[in-house]
Amino acid sequence: GETLQQDLPGALFIPTNLRQAAALVSTARLVICHEGALHHIAAAFGTPAIVIYGGYISPKVTGYDGQVAFFEGEDLGCGMRVPCQHCDDAMALITPEAVAAAAKRML
Repeated sequence: GETLQQDLPGALFIPTNLRQAAALVSTARLVICHEGALHHIAAAFGTPAIVIYGGYISPKVTGYDGQVAFFEGEDLGCGMRVPCQHCDDAMALITPEAVAAAAKRML
């Protein structure tokens, strides 16, 4: 299906390359991102982070102490490199309200 980008009220979208993104992460009060480069960068800079893993890979594999992980899976995750029902189901269990509540606690 087609993915549509929706703006988050009050959020500023800043297109960047990885170096610029790292600079932004280094000064952020909190990063909310999916599992990947930005969560590793946040860990390197000691920037607090909420990481949305879904069901693809477990924070037991790529997580860091001090980061809040949203993982809805078993074991180490499915690891599928293509869209799958398991990951769709896992992401559906992670609500914006739960992520927002975690962010409020961290700020």
